[in-house]
Amino acid sequence: EIRLSLVGSEMCIRDRLKCRNLVKCLPGQKGIILIGGDIANDRRLVHAFLYVLHELMIEITTTMPIFYVLGNHELWCGEDEHIPCQEIFKLYEEDNSSLATLLENALYYRYKGLSWSHRVLKEEELISMSEADLKELCDSSSCLIFGGLGFTGNNPWYNARGGVYQSVVSESEDVDRTARFRDTYNKLLRCAGDKCVLVLTHTPIQDWSDDQYSTCLLYTSDAADD
Repeated sequence: EIRLSLVGSEMCIRDRLKCRNLVKCLPGQKGIILIGGDIANDRRLVHAFLYVLHELMIEITTTMPIFYVLGNHELWCGEDEHIPCQEIFKLYEEDNSSLATLLENALYYRYKGLSWSHRVLKEEELISMSEADLKELCDSSSCLIFGGLGFTGNNPWYNARGGVYQSVVSESEDVDRTARFRDTYNKLLRCAGDKCVLVLTHTPIQDWSDDQYSTCLLYTSDAADD
């Protein structure tokens, strides 16, 4: 988790130098940046981090897109303000839409040979789309990234009942959101075939699925339980 602090009305990142060194270590000018959540537990601080990261990348003239998912720490911002979970996701998306792409049970795709033709399919679209249409989309894409928090309904200890979301996510909502993420993931798995799909989550697969990692997909998660 990046350590951030507020000074007056301005947000200062104590680890700015570390961020700069991290950006300088990026391998080349092409690729993507994936962030697996737990940046901070305050919306303003998450925005500050993404803003500084974006600005530092501009300084070195790289155009790597940034994709991120929320972790349980980001959801804590709803504790004092009594903001429901779904609204929190919307707020983060609105706050940072010009800096990075937030994925929550959503699929980013880019068509082959058309760098300008890309978008994000959100949960509702993925659920309503026929498997034939989703398979065609996967076959026609050069880049596929499926992402979301994942949630922890399958974990007997590290879950909503154990307080990992404070009071923002109830035990029943944790189980429900876990099932929704698992169902969407399984649908994509059936349709993607041998296509390379990046799966970006905050929680590891055993927290939201009964299955093992698929050898056809690439996975990355912030798997530390905290």
